[in-house]
Amino acid sequence: MFEYIRTHQKLMMVLLLVLIVPPFALFGIQGYSHFGSSADVLAKVEGQKITQQLFDQQFHARLEGLRQGRADFDVSRYTTPAARQQFLDSLIYRALMDRHLSKSYLMASDAWLQNQIASKPDFQTDGHFDAEKYKFFLASQGMSSAAYEADLRYRQTLTSYTNLILKTGSLPTTVAQRLAMLKLQERQVEALWLSPSAFTDQVKLEDAAVQKYYDDNPQKFTTPARADIEYVVLDQAAVAAQIPLKEEEIAAFYNQNQSKFGPPEERRASHILITIPAAATPEDKAKARAKAESVLAKVKAAPKDFANLAKQYSEDIGSGAAGGDVGFFSRDMMAKPFEDAAFSMKEGEIKGLVESQFGFHIIKLTAIKAPQIKPLSEVRAQIETELRKGEVTRRYLEAAETFKNMVYEQADSLQPVATRFGLKIQSQSGVGPESVSEHLNEKLLKALFTEDVLKQHHNTEAIELGNSALIAARVVNYTPSSKRSLENAQNEIRATLTLIEAQKLAVKAGEEKLAALRKGDAKEQTSATGFGDKVWVSRPQPKDVDERAMREIFKADTRQLPAFVGVDLGSRGYAIYRIGAVGTTQLPEDKKAILEESIQGVGMALGGAQQTAAYEVLKARSNVQLLHPAAVATE
Repeated sequence: MFEYIRTHQKLMMVLLLVLIVPPFALFGIQGYSHFGSSADVLAKVEGQKITQQLFDQQFHARLEGLRQGRADFDVSRYTTPAARQQFLDSLIYRALMDRHLSKSYLMASDAWLQNQIASKPDFQTDGHFDAEKYKFFLASQGMSSAAYEADLRYRQTLTSYTNLILKTGSLPTTVAQRLAMLKLQERQVEALWLSPSAFTDQVKLEDAAVQKYYDDNPQKFTTPARADIEYVVLDQAAVAAQIPLKEEEIAAFYNQNQSKFGPPEERRASHILITIPAAATPEDKAKARAKAESVLAKVKAAPKDFANLAKQYSEDIGSGAAGGDVGFFSRDMMAKPFEDAAFSMKEGEIKGLVESQFGFHIIKLTAIKAPQIKPLSEVRAQIETELRKGEVTRRYLEAAETFKNMVYEQADSLQPVATRFGLKIQSQSGVGPESVSEHLNEKLLKALFTEDVLKQHHNTEAIELGNSALIAARVVNYTPSSKRSLENAQNEIRATLTLIEAQKLAVKAGEEKLAALRKGDAKEQTSATGFGDKVWVSRPQPKDVDERAMREIFKADTRQLPAFVGVDLGSRGYAIYRIGAVGTTQLPEDKKAILEESIQGVGMALGGAQQTAAYEVLKARSNVQLLHPAAVATE
């Protein structure tokens, strides 16, 4: 149970990645199904394709998300073949869940969706939903409201589904407490070490063994090929920077789109509403108007009593109790007749009657909040990006074609293409065929180490990076791979083989010692020498005891003490642990919080097991095909 999360780290990471993968709802996985040849399809889920292009774009987006605000970001940690395969697994899981949840009764409701958006602090002003802020957010993300809302709904549905499965991981309280107590149990141990260094003098090596190790492990004595390279990257940002803009265009956009650059003008009003019934007859409407005019006369007679009159006569239950106050609002937040009237009034002015679909309003404007627009200097870069957005896609396609042609036709240098597009020629030293990084994907590395590039000193072809970017590179200096001679490597080999054989001798001696201790009587077991200090350990507090040894210590049968366990710790040797005592199962008051945390951990582990099983069942029932490993994918 306690080993579950540790031993299923890969699957648990896949489930976590599903929550941070940029959702398919933003563009639809099926939207990528027609891209690329069959060789570009990494996997299929019920016939839907997960293409190389989809992988590249999603993977690049994930790297960008991880990079945000982290000066120490190390891209190499996230671009290993194992990490890419894990990410592909998360895309497969996401595609499975897309299909499964679309048929689920758990789909989040419209009411939940509306409340979720309205309650987000980022979309509020003074505690009220601000439509302009919502629109500005969508524009800044390049998303439609439909795409954003579909994503919110999907994430909530996935959370509901996951929580339902996790809840099945609950255990009876007494069982959970017992398991948690076992996790917190302490055991007193002493260690006896048999170090390989104590056995090195017994090792005798033949020359043939040294020769065999050298022949069997050529990679250990081979220095891989290395190259110093130059490269240029063409992306949409580089293309956008070359699109000229006139000052008049920038100023016009700023003046015509002021609402994008800060909170717009807001107004605060109070009102008295006399409602018109939904199925009102002309007579009903006339009665409502007459009542509203009667109230309006009272307001005009005593304008300072507006709040009290609203409490007395307004049929808007929400605002009536507050003296008619509806708070601050901007354009497009109120019924249009109400909004038009409010934005035409002066502060303190009273207007009525104003008819809307809700009835007759008597409005008092109580405050005006001027727009807080950022100066042009602060939003200039944002405006330039916005103005170029529509043009950059078309221009990038044209530039990409020119870029490809130039690096091929002017193959002796990257300078012409760098000058043409205003690109910086970047460099990197010591690049090998395995040196994957943010820009150096497998396709580029393969191209760099071809004969044409190495011997003819030509540029590589333009390589797709994904997310609308191209890269081309050339080798400036090349050092071919070389293998050390046996004479040069033999001392190193002898040291390695001596350690290996010494480890074997240490293990053999340790196992014999362990067997003798276990056969001895209690007196012999207790008086055996060579053990270190007594230490109390527990699963949460292993002290300096190796994880492998901790597993053996807590697997040991302690009904008869002392008990002995042995563990092979590789180059550290063989360790024998004498377990002399087991801590009480009564937990002191100051550790009750630890117990509760452990009980939760037991439930999480069991719930994780249930989630693993649910995923495996879903996968088994679906047609999932892994066609190519993600290790060939680019960033």
